[in-house]
Amino acid sequence: MASTISAGTTTTTSLVYTADTSGVLQLQTNGTITAVTIDTSQNVGVGVTPYASWSSFGKAVQLGSTGVFAVASGGSNTNLADNWQTNGSADYYITTNYATRYKQTSGQHQWFVAPSGSANTSITFTQAMTLNNSGNLFLGTTSNGIASSCRATFYNDGSSSMTCATFTNQSGTSSGQPVAYYYHAAASGGTSATQIAFLNGSAGTVGTITSTGSATAYNTSSDRRLKSNITDLTNSGTIIDSLKPRAFTWISDNSADAGFIADELQTVLPKAVTGQPNATKEEEYEVTPAVKDSMGNITTPAVMGTRTVPVYQMIDASQPELIAYLVAEVQSLRARLKAANIA
Repeated sequence: MASTISAGTTTTTSLVYTADTSGVLQLQTNGTITAVTIDTSQNVGVGVTPYASWSSFGKAVQLGSTGVFAVASGGSNTNLADNWQTNGSADYYITTNYATRYKQTSGQHQWFVAPSGSANTSITFTQAMTLNNSGNLFLGTTSNGIASSCRATFYNDGSSSMTCATFTNQSGTSSGQPVAYYYHAAASGGTSATQIAFLNGSAGTVGTITSTGSATAYNTSSDRRLKSNITDLTNSGTIIDSLKPRAFTWISDNSADAGFIADELQTVLPKAVTGQPNATKEEEYEVTPAVKDSMGNITTPAVMGTRTVPVYQMIDASQPELIAYLVAEVQSLRARLKAANIA
């Protein structure tokens, strides 16, 4: 057994201690309940015996069954984690549940997440967020790639239909505060400043949102040096006649509007439309929430389910292709009117 110190109930003293030669020290309450255990490697367990292999990693304080504060040997990194244990070379789940880990190392702040796994099996962490020692923030990646001067980088690996970032106005009202500001001190007077740049691998910058002190411009690549086979449009009338302007009512708020229907526009100008007609996807959702004890530990995991949800099509009516056909048809009409001595 370990050496123990506990609150006693004898008539001679209020402190009872029992010594042995194992080198492990236990602090007990009520004379029998072990509250704190200090092992021979100076790792501490509060309400739990500390994981035996912490000594191969460094020093650790283990709180309850899954809470962990650990420092690597030599102070190379400091960790705050849940449901994580390590022997210095591999990571393991403490109990069957999700795992998270926050790490400070080399001047960086790193956040790791892992899916639910079984007790004492290997963990594969994903480095979900990083704040490096230059003050740059990365979500879903550990570097800013080709956007080397960016302060914040949001990364989508392209393996699903998930978006990189979503900005939500929780109030749902137009009078609420903006959900995001894009500010550039140089955007004053007639000086144009780039607020957002859109990059596409080796193609570099393919679009920007710029502003001056009084206006905002949405720009897309159009340089002559990026194009070949440049000719005049000759079929603008056919394209314009194929378009179907519609009047309609929005279901969400019953407001009247006018415009195009995405799938109808897609048959004429595919590049102005994203998505496919009547598309759906499978979405995971929480059927019943997780149950936690008074210490915040999950005693019953959340029950998850899947459901089919629509993936709505979207259009960009400002597409240069659409505008080019409109301008070409207007020019054609003007030429015909002039030829008929009407204009």
